[in-house]
Amino acid sequence: GPVEPLYRQPPNRKLAAALGPFNWFEPDESPLWLSLNGLAPRCVRPEQLLLRRSAEGPFRVCEKRFSGSVAEAEIVHESTGNRRRVLHRPAADHLQAGDQVEMRMIEERHELP
Repeated sequence: GPVEPLYRQPPNRKLAAALGPFNWFEPDESPLWLSLNGLAPRCVRPEQLLLRRSAEGPFRVCEKRFSGSVAEAEIVHESTGNRRRVLHRPAADHLQAGDQVEMRMIEERHELP
């Protein structure tokens, strides 16, 4: 099929990995991490994921690694204690361990943080 739809919505992790870095959320994970109802697994590419400081954010940064165009952060959900590593596209190396953050999906490429 056409590459862009497969890139955005791959049917499985294997195909997602073949097309580049990704975050995979199972249906039961989407409400906790993305505040979305999960009826099917969801692939979220780094450029679709925004992490930003927020005093009201439900997550705290445990570790972070800045690698240029793709950054990796380990975050903990403060109320449940669940941890997860996520890949995201940072605007700059601005997050620090201990920062309170919110995470959301960016649907449109032109949407700015």
